[in-house]
Amino acid sequence: MPYNCPSCNASFEKGSNFCEGCGYNLKENFIEAPVCPKCKMEYSVNTKYCHKDGCRLVRPEDLVPKCSICKREYPEGVSFCPQDGGKVGVLLTTQQQTTQQKQIAGTKPPMFAHPFSFEGRIRRAEYILSIFIIPLLYFVLILFCIDDSTDIRF
Repeated sequence: MPYNCPSCNASFEKGSNFCEGCGYNLKENFIEAPVCPKCKMEYSVNTKYCHKDGCRLVRPEDLVPKCSICKREYPEGVSFCPQDGGKVGVLLTTQQQTTQQKQIAGTKPPMFAHPFSFEGRIRRAEYILSIFIIPLLYFVLILFCIDDSTDIRF
């Protein structure tokens, strides 16, 4: 059964590594039966993203749980490798991880979602608010700590 190249729409046979028309790398970029890693829904050929949650689709064999150390495949439900104790889970390629990180990075947490946490970066608005809040708190502390009998002037 011939397939069409996602880049130039030229036909190619199953098992081809490169497109004869444009040189597109079919081995790395073409997925015959793509699957969403989140909802596990199967899609037709040349579909790149899930229409439900927007994840980039992967090959079905990429969703098989593997050991993080020895890369041995295990059935669903196994948490740790009995051979070397490595964590068993779905191992995504570097390209798949970066696209998922970009999708996650697109959603911002609300301001002051974790006010006492040291993880992450402080945003500009939070920084400006802290510039105003800290001197205000300092002034209030001075007012409560100063005794009326002392003669301190600003």
